[in-house]
Amino acid sequence: MLCGITTQQQFAPTMTDFRPTYDKSFDRIAADRLPALLRAMPKAELHMHIEGSLEPELIFALAQRNGVSIPYASVEELRKAYAFTNLQSFLDIYYAGASVLLKEQDFYDMAWAYLERAAADNVVHTECSSTRRRTPRAACRWRRWSTACTARAPMHARSWA
Repeated sequence: MLCGITTQQQFAPTMTDFRPTYDKSFDRIAADRLPALLRAMPKAELHMHIEGSLEPELIFALAQRNGVSIPYASVEELRKAYAFTNLQSFLDIYYAGASVLLKEQDFYDMAWAYLERAAADNVVHTECSSTRRRTPRAACRWRRWSTACTARAPMHARSWA
């Protein structure tokens, strides 16, 4: 202590001071019960860019419906690419998926697929957004996205209650 002030050397905590602790009874949960328990737990998804939620099957369906070519030959090839190795490999898929979103119905289908999956995963809170600047036609797409989500979603809210 120097003039009543604790010096850095005296105050320096170790990493062990910050280790989280948990209830050891958690270790007694049988491994075969854990998946069901985790599925049943309420969850929150924060900072969710909804275009990133597109599954390969929906990307291919929308590409076919809109006549958009994507750089993957099959659903299986695209699914394998989901094993991201770096940010760029994620962004390649993200932008390929976003490129098939052209019509209001596309945005509705994307939002509906996400919300169904979120409900099945017991997501009780989501902070969902859309990346508006991803293409030159973003303003037009943003209007379609917002219309699809705000005008149609309330009529389906009971499905997840």
